[in-house]
Amino acid sequence: MFGASHFKRLLEPGRIGSVATRNRMIKNGTHLFYHDKPGGYMGQRNIDFYDVLARGGVGLIVAASAPLGLEAPVGYRIDRDEYIPGFAELARTTHRHGCPASVRLFRLGPMQPSFLPGEPAAASSLPKNESPRPQFAKARELTVPEIGDIVNEFARAAQRIQEAGLDGIELNGATNHLLNSFPSRAWNRRGVWGNNAPGAGYRHEGREKRDPQSGYDRDSHANAAEYRVPKKAGGERP
Repeated sequence: MFGASHFKRLLEPGRIGSVATRNRMIKNGTHLFYHDKPGGYMGQRNIDFYDVLARGGVGLIVAASAPLGLEAPVGYRIDRDEYIPGFAELARTTHRHGCPASVRLFRLGPMQPSFLPGEPAAASSLPKNESPRPQFAKARELTVPEIGDIVNEFARAAQRIQEAGLDGIELNGATNHLLNSFPSRAWNRRGVWGNNAPGAGYRHEGREKRDPQSGYDRDSHANAAEYRVPKKAGGERP
């Protein structure tokens, strides 16, 4: 059970990297599925929702974006410059109320629904009986050149978000998405590219070439436990 003592610092100012927040309340980067504007553009309904949160006093907003690497039929895309203005309007809206905002970036990877175009990919290609998510199609193993291209893809998306005036990015390295498949003991059978996953490669290489030098936060979303890894080794279930 949680009591008041667990939340005694909830309303105190905080800081994530270089970004100051007025309290510790955060809207996470889950998708709202408001698609009032077709073509992957940020729509007014989505902006209005975040306007209410920022005006109401939340400390930080993490907005969702469409998955990188495919022509997704849903989501707010940031894979081309033409999508920057919508995110710029989001930045102006939240900043008007003193609320910083960042954007969650991710690639679907092995957890790619069958109705989406393209072939799922992961750190390793596993047979169905060994896959942490056997209900999805078998993913192919990425090549080293492809991993380099993905690093650049994330770096360029992060640059667009910065150009839009937003305060940072969150790399989604959890929930069986692509970045999660590299440090995962359940997914990665390559013997290499563990902590050097595309997300880590972006942080250490891509940002040096593409990102601003200060005033821009970068953080990661990660699993607290592993699927199909024994509990004694830090997993969730056998």
